Amino acid sequence: MKRLMATLLLLVTVAGCVDDNADSEPVIEPTTCPESPFEHPEVQILNITDDPIVDERELAWDFSTYNVRTCDLFTVGHTPLRWAADGAPDPHGYIGEIDIKAEHDLAAVAALGAGPERGTAYLLDISDRANPQVLSSIEQGGTYLVDVKISPDGRYLAAASQTAPSAELLEGVPPATLGAELTSNYGFTLYDIRDPSNPSYMMTYPDLGTGCHMLSFVIIQDTHVIACVSDVLKVWGFVEAAPGTLVPLGFVPYVPTDAGTGLHDMTISYDDVTGAPTMAVSRWENGVDIVDLSNAPQAEFLGNWAGQGATHWGGNLHTAMMFYADGTRYVMASPEYTSGGNVPSLWVLDATDYGNMNLVGEWYHPNEHDSQGLFLTTHQWQVAPTGPDVPLEDVHVYLTMNHGGVWVLGFKEMLEGDLWGAIKGFHLTRTPLDEATAVTANAVLNTWDVNLVDGYIYGTDRATGVWVLDYRGDDHLTDLTGFA
Repeated sequence: MKRLMATLLLLVTVAGCVDDNADSEPVIEPTTCPESPFEHPEVQILNITDDPIVDERELAWDFSTYNVRTCDLFTVGHTPLRWAADGAPDPHGYIGEIDIKAEHDLAAVAALGAGPERGTAYLLDISDRANPQVLSSIEQGGTYLVDVKISPDGRYLAAASQTAPSAELLEGVPPATLGAELTSNYGFTLYDIRDPSNPSYMMTYPDLGTGCHMLSFVIIQDTHVIACVSDVLKVWGFVEAAPGTLVPLGFVPYVPTDAGTGLHDMTISYDDVTGAPTMAVSRWENGVDIVDLSNAPQAEFLGNWAGQGATHWGGNLHTAMMFYADGTRYVMASPEYTSGGNVPSLWVLDATDYGNMNLVGEWYHPNEHDSQGLFLTTHQWQVAPTGPDVPLEDVHVYLTMNHGGVWVLGFKEMLEGDLWGAIKGFHLTRTPLDEATAVTANAVLNTWDVNLVDGYIYGTDRATGVWVLDYRGDDHLTDLTGFA
């Protein structure tokens, strides 16, 4: 175990914040660490220069190895997501993606299964930012529900499902059971959520190949645009004929010139300067494509980056997003399922010229831990605040690392190559896990996805629900909403 327990400061009741220079002795400041009723009373407070990551997977169920955090990152809320109209909820299975629309005080969470035969989408009221409340749940019989996205206007929910678990779901997931009660085919399903406490089924768009793995949902010039990754990336267009009614315009497949390569995720956003709708397409071993969607659902290729110059490039690129900071347009990307000595990383590209994107920053843990598949991964994160006029020193990256928990990183230090200095805080503590009674064998994979609202960090934990964290360095700026 690489963590040096002798460097612990104190228990949660009293602890100091420390100097972030890895070569200096810890400097205890006269600061009391925040207490949390949601955290175990024996939570251990570490320096940001300590290494909390335990490589030995056989210790993954040992609560003492992950009941740790830094002073300024602490738990302020939690919901286990157990809910049912009859008051007798089934245990949920494999909690995954979260999507939040802060302007509508609404969140959606995907769980692979609630019981052996159902995928479930949960809708949450987040008007009280630190106290998320489950409004309703949507069950999909016989599917692996893997992603959820809320439309920007808050009216609709798209839920993605696929025919079989993909690599990141690994072992321990019960087989889906198809039957006459099937309400959702493989692909994506739309629901009317204008009343989120009583969502209603609208329509299903099946993909009988592999189904839909990841989604993006935006509105471009009054057209509701949904991108869905299957065997190819399909970009759908819908027109809202009336509230609660979406009329499909059909879809356009995005097929790269080197067809047959992996497609795993996409993020659609508007360029903060040009206003152009742009899609960052994650293409696994072939890196990230930037695509123009001005004529959505048609897509036009603009440029690609596939690992050039990276210290730790192992392919398997799953997430990429575009944003501005201090007058520069950046694209950040990260891998997902890596193993065989690969070190999970975050890659930052200068995307001023889409046709010539250059690596200008890379962060990985300074001790270069092996990912071991999904035991440790950098594939889910948010960046905030962003914008052409935002100084680099104000920008933070909010990262989930599965069993490595939640991390806050400084973007300026990432660009400067300061691996230790970029670390502003980490938080691994969760409810103790019991291997004998865990719903899924992958319960050791802790925080999976993350969204940020007004300085509150919402993280989905594979086995225990949604946790709300507070990073004291953000001071609850009301406009601090992460880009996803």
